[in-house]
Amino acid sequence: VIDVEYELAVDYTYWLFIGFIDAIVQMPDGTCWILEHKTLTREPDFYELFFSLQASGYMWAAQRDPVLSQLDIKGVIFNLLLKTEVKPPKVLKSRKLSKDKRQATSIEMYRQAIADNGLNPADYEQFILGIDPNRYNKRKKIVPTPAMIDWFDDTIRTVGMEMCSNPVIYPAQARDCTWCDFKLLCTWVRNGLDWRSIVSAKFVERGSIDIKAMEELSDA
Repeated sequence: VIDVEYELAVDYTYWLFIGFIDAIVQMPDGTCWILEHKTLTREPDFYELFFSLQASGYMWAAQRDPVLSQLDIKGVIFNLLLKTEVKPPKVLKSRKLSKDKRQATSIEMYRQAIADNGLNPADYEQFILGIDPNRYNKRKKIVPTPAMIDWFDDTIRTVGMEMCSNPVIYPAQARDCTWCDFKLLCTWVRNGLDWRSIVSAKFVERGSIDIKAMEELSDA
């Protein structure tokens, strides 16, 4: 592990992009990767991760970060942690253990259940060999192509220009509200409270942005 909770700071012409990377790791072959932890209710397939904005965005930022750009980051490793409650195997009416492959159990729990119920390990060895030890914790390597990183560059530039063009802003109730930086302000507005009293204490006014100059940059 090279670093954990690494803070990215990318100076991108008119904007400063700041974010955090879970970890930077170096593999035995010497290659360096970004490590991203993800807790999920289901396992995403390879293409879902490959075409996600997150992988391309990390590589885009790594190529521009003064420190990471020196490491020649190869790609992103997603450490997938499935939020599944693992339980001991079901004990059948026959007092034998269930061999249903769909049950959420582990090799360790299955062996312990064999011992606790005084059963013959040989009767279950073949089934245990079929249990994936990494069923609830898998790692997938994603290497975005140069074209995907260029596409992200175009996308983030377009989004940035739109955000800084004084657009009409209105709240949209969604799961994203949980981590929105303006959640407190939005809550006060919706409840008819004096939201202006917290603006100066909690927020900083955004400076003026030269929209025309950004448009010229986009056309370049």
